[in-house]
Amino acid sequence: MFHMIYYPDLAESLMQDVVNKKAPNGPVDDLGRTHPPRGILSFDPSSKHFADRYKSIAFVLWIEKDQRAYQLSQNYFAQAAKYNDFSGGYRRYYSRVPEEVIMRDDVQQLFRDYMRSSRLPDKSVLLV
Repeated sequence: MFHMIYYPDLAESLMQDVVNKKAPNGPVDDLGRTHPPRGILSFDPSSKHFADRYKSIAFVLWIEKDQRAYQLSQNYFAQAAKYNDFSGGYRRYYSRVPEEVIMRDDVQQLFRDYMRSSRLPDKSVLLV
């Protein structure tokens, strides 16, 4: 079973925390825009025709008895072409969310709350 979750405020806060503490400023392009540092966020190739977007992903496996989510090694997302006729049907590779972010107590609490409210089974895989 596969599920996708996104909490924009927490995601922004966590990524800013990582960027501010762990990485230097990213490259500046010809228009003077500063981009996220490499290794934290990856350019989203599926949006290159309409917007500059950067993402990191994490696949996590929920283990009920531990009440914890553990990060998996997969670093790509493949959406079926029938759901996305523009950028579906191929693998899109991204930087992985740093494991120290996934293992933070507040993020683990988010996983616990989500799993409880969604009533998802043990060993569900989530994309965050």
